[in-house]
Amino acid sequence: MNNINNRTIGLNLAAAWLGLLLSVMVVVGSTFSVFFESIINEIDWSRGQISKAFSLFLLSTVIGLPLVGQLVDRFGSRRVIIPCVVVFGLTLCSFQFFHDKLHHFYLIFIIIGCIAGGTSTLPYFKVITRSFTRRRGLALGIANSGTGVGQFVLPYLAFLLISAYGWHNAYTFIGLLVMFITIPLVYFCLNEKYREKHTA
Repeated sequence: MNNINNRTIGLNLAAAWLGLLLSVMVVVGSTFSVFFESIINEIDWSRGQISKAFSLFLLSTVIGLPLVGQLVDRFGSRRVIIPCVVVFGLTLCSFQFFHDKLHHFYLIFIIIGCIAGGTSTLPYFKVITRSFTRRRGLALGIANSGTGVGQFVLPYLAFLLISAYGWHNAYTFIGLLVMFITIPLVYFCLNEKYREKHTA
C-alpha cells in the first residue's frame, strides 16, 4: 500500500514541477525580453507599444486569477489546468498567422493573461497540499522549484529557437512543447482524489 502511496505522491510532484516549469508566468515572463528585440527589429513599433503588451498581460492576469480560483474550487485542478494549457499553447501558435497588427499582438497577451492562473501555483498547490499531511512545506518547495528551472532554461531555449527559425516559429514551437508535455502529464499523473496519510 505504501508503495502505491509513494508512487502517487511522486507523480503528483512530477506533474506539478514540470507544469510550473512550463506555466504561463514562467514562459511569458522569462522570455518576453528575449523576443522583444526580434519583434522590434522586424516590426516598426516603438518600445513603448511592445512593452504595453506585457503590461496588459499582467493586468489581465490579476483580473483572471479570482475567476480561475473559483473554477478550481468548483471543477478541480485538472479540469482547469488542461483547458488553460490548450488555450495558452494555441494562442502562442497563433503567432504563425500574425501580420503586424498591434491589436492582434495585444489580444494575444490579454488572452494569455486571463488564463495564466490556470497554469500557476494555484491549481497545482491545491493538489500538493491535499496529498501531503507531513513534509508539506518541502513538497511545495520542490514543486515550486520548477519555476526557477524554467526561468533559467526557457530564455536560452527561446534565444536558440529565435536565432535558428525566427520569433514566429519560436513561439509556435514553445506553444506546442507546452501542450505536448503538460497535457498528458497532468491528465495521467495528477491525482486529485488522493490524500497521503502515512508515508510523506
